[in-house]
Amino acid sequence: MSSKETILEYLQNQKNQASSPEVAEIWSNLLHLYTHKLWHQLTVLLQDFIPKMSSGRVELYKKFITDFEHSLSALSLVQMILHVLDELTDPLEALSLLKSVLDKVKLHPEAKGLCLSAIAVCYLTNNEVAECKERLQEAEILLENSDMEVGTVHAYYYKTSSEYYRYTGQHALYYKAALRYLGCQTSIKHFDKDSPPEFITTSIEADREHAFSLAIAAIIAEGVYNFGEILLHPILQTLKGDPDRVWVIDLLRAFNRGDIKRFEESRQSWSDQTDLKSNEIILQRKLRLLSLMELTFQRQATQRTLPFSLISEIAHVPVDEVEQLVMRAFSLGLVKGDIDEVDKVVHLRWVQPRVLDLGQVKSMSHNIKIWGQKIVTALDLLDNQVTQDLLV
Repeated sequence: MSSKETILEYLQNQKNQASSPEVAEIWSNLLHLYTHKLWHQLTVLLQDFIPKMSSGRVELYKKFITDFEHSLSALSLVQMILHVLDELTDPLEALSLLKSVLDKVKLHPEAKGLCLSAIAVCYLTNNEVAECKERLQEAEILLENSDMEVGTVHAYYYKTSSEYYRYTGQHALYYKAALRYLGCQTSIKHFDKDSPPEFITTSIEADREHAFSLAIAAIIAEGVYNFGEILLHPILQTLKGDPDRVWVIDLLRAFNRGDIKRFEESRQSWSDQTDLKSNEIILQRKLRLLSLMELTFQRQATQRTLPFSLISEIAHVPVDEVEQLVMRAFSLGLVKGDIDEVDKVVHLRWVQPRVLDLGQVKSMSHNIKIWGQKIVTALDLLDNQVTQDLLV
């Protein structure tokens, strides 16, 4: 029996054994499209059908797709393979399949990048961290040097990168990669406070786990002083239906405002969380810096001469440690200004831009109105002075 006859027999058998008339019709269509070599239509049908299959994906690939995979687009082939991998429990078997596919798509940057990211997942699953990092670096170079649009390839790369950084305990890099992954999700809809959450990944629980991990990473990560992006992201709203983890939203808001008092008041909620408890000293340092940023932000430009005593009160540090705190903020680029050691004051003229929450936007709006009123007053004074000079 020839290879084609074997394939036709396989398709016919699947049609006869189909669990429903709808599934039987799909197998019939696959048979028709394959017989007439309608590769594009066949690709579209397979991409829709394979994710819905409850079983038999590996068999479908080996007995059917391998015969014409050279006629498929390279990216479509890799995307199908990713669904086939869901049936392979052995990471070494999955790795072997991906390596064989990688050799077939190596001339196509998008497909190669996606395949390399999938290979990285297999290495990470098998605890081969160095190999995982190497494949991710190769994929990163491909993505940076190509002009491909941001889409599924980037999403898969950032998702894999975030998993690698989380596995290796690199909180800041995990947070950055995870946010980029969420940014690649085109199906996300913003939540209304009265509407139920919609799935962003595969399930509500997966979304909650992702949101919680992202929030914890943002709080712990050194170098992350901007929480507006995660606070405004719809995925965070999924935690509102989880009584065991909803507290992390309030904790994020406390950090966003540099609210040390609120942080201490919520200690009972977060003290059982191992990552937060073990990094408490880092959290306190971070909060002090954030409180200085918020104090600067809330002040009008003409009122940013801050006494050491005020900073000490807001940041919960002794007066003799204020200078060290401010210098730390200067070195991190969080604020800019000068320290007057004689008068014990700090002159601040700039604070690092951030994504603002609604409360901060209202505060900024208020300051802009005051600034506008001062401009009008100054213009009136100038107009009166010019008028007097002309009359003279």
